[in-house]
Amino acid sequence: MRGRVALISGGGGDIGRAIALEFARQGADLSLMDLKEQAQVQPFLDELAAQGVRVYYRKTDISDPEDVREWVNESETQLGVATAVVSNVGIVTRRSVLEMSPEEWRHEFDVNLHGSFYFAQAAAQRMIHHGVPGSIVFMGSWAAHRPNSSIPAYCVSKAGLRMLCQVLAIELAPHGIVVNEISPGIVNAGLSKANVQATTNVKERIPLGIWIEPEEIAWQAANLCDPRNRNMTGHVSVIDGGLSMTNTWAKR
Repeated sequence: MRGRVALISGGGGDIGRAIALEFARQGADLSLMDLKEQAQVQPFLDELAAQGVRVYYRKTDISDPEDVREWVNESETQLGVATAVVSNVGIVTRRSVLEMSPEEWRHEFDVNLHGSFYFAQAAAQRMIHHGVPGSIVFMGSWAAHRPNSSIPAYCVSKAGLRMLCQVLAIELAPHGIVVNEISPGIVNAGLSKANVQATTNVKERIPLGIWIEPEEIAWQAANLCDPRNRNMTGHVSVIDGGLSMTNTWAKR
């Protein structure tokens, strides 16, 4: 990935940091965004720069389309056109359909689905403008195809993200831009780790019986963004230890 520019949303979270580190090790210049202040992420930015790559950061609200577009444009000015794009921001509200407020439901869609659309659209438009091929990766979830009544907005927004991935894959194919999704199960980090703290015997419900580490997700994201990946598009890469093939999660 040396010589490529990568955009990573949610770069201040556990999975985003792992992805950024993997991309930096492979030589990609990086532009990250998050809601955290620059000072909060500066030590990590310095760690990335120590890999010998250029790094840019901008505090950005993924649910604000103009803010997202400004980040994408500023990244291009600072680093060049991005051809590796990872949409990683996500939130989850642990509340049933009957308990969830309209504001909570709307906010989760604004971040998980609408924000991913704003980001992918802005990045794809820049690649098309410059006439360069590239890769877009969405961070989905096994919850997109396994309903969980305790996190309904998350399930539905991630299901919408999966269809967004597929329709974008079709539309962007003539431009040489591949679009794929990583669908993690229970990751030992971030939202997933926090969410399962309220659930007992989690490892016993996973056929392989182990957590997914952020580095595994990062490695898969790097593979999907590898320029040698020219024909895999609209694909969902499920990394869940076999969890989605079982009915054990219904026993909550």
